[in-house]
Amino acid sequence: MEFRMLSPEATISSRSDDYEVGLEECFDLPQPPLFQPINNNNNTFNKDELFDLCIIGCYGAGSQFLQSSILSQTKEQLTPIASITINNNNTIDKNSNDNNSGNINNNAFSEFSLTSASNQLKKNKKIEDLIYLYKNKKEKTILFIDSGNVILQPHHLKYDTIKETHQQAYLTYLYTKCLLENINAKRFIILDSILVSEYQYGNNKYYHISPPLVKMLRTNKDKQIFKEESESQLLPEYLESPNLMSGLAANLLTNLEQEGKCGLLFCSLEENHALEPITMKAFEKVVFGLLLKTAEEENDNTSPLSKVLSTPIKYKRDATSHHGLYL
Repeated sequence: MEFRMLSPEATISSRSDDYEVGLEECFDLPQPPLFQPINNNNNTFNKDELFDLCIIGCYGAGSQFLQSSILSQTKEQLTPIASITINNNNTIDKNSNDNNSGNINNNAFSEFSLTSASNQLKKNKKIEDLIYLYKNKKEKTILFIDSGNVILQPHHLKYDTIKETHQQAYLTYLYTKCLLENINAKRFIILDSILVSEYQYGNNKYYHISPPLVKMLRTNKDKQIFKEESESQLLPEYLESPNLMSGLAANLLTNLEQEGKCGLLFCSLEENHALEPITMKAFEKVVFGLLLKTAEEENDNTSPLSKVLSTPIKYKRDATSHHGLYL
């Protein structure tokens, strides 16, 4: 799937098509993220390796769930083998005559980073998402990707300008392409959240529902390959129409579907005012269940993964960075 810069919707402006073209041409495009293997003594990243499972935590609930439940609890068992990085001052200037030579417009990307993402980013700072490998005695290989640093997608991002929205969408596309071109797994699990105010329960939009609640989307290939009854008992219900996912999670699942790969997207319901611990905790049953099943450690209480996942996990409440606009 090739990305195409979208024109502003007709409802946004009553001006002619010339205005839309002119607005597109002034967009400064972010540089593609870089996939960089990490050299270490224990494991070397192999692009051609087929991993058993890859779990990706998107910005917010997915990222914080991975950090609190797995990455911080299993440091001794995990090996960083690669990273996806960007320099937040690097942007391709579409108006420059030196596009092919990689001309950089520092100010444009700084504006993009600070307005669309977070004021925490500093000029000339390298931002990276680390990729960790877990490998057990049964030679099962599982990747954990904390995708909460390069692609920042607060729920209020939809209120950004057209320019910022296009830049964020383009960077999300580049990130997805970078990840899926370098990582091949038998199955991908994507973790994200959906706000209570955006979630419509069945046909009754006035029905009030609150966390914990997890819904699912999956690729057709995943339905065909994984049919075990034991697994179906772990999986939550499907996300009902007309609810929609967006951002990195939706981009990843769409590409997995188009490439005929196995993919699951779990979205946890999130309160409007803050990212509460209960939103992250809702992932535990399904994610831990599939994790232990893939690693073949369901009945092995002595394995490092089983010990970690059986201990109580503390999640932090986040009331500031994830939400920035209320009316």
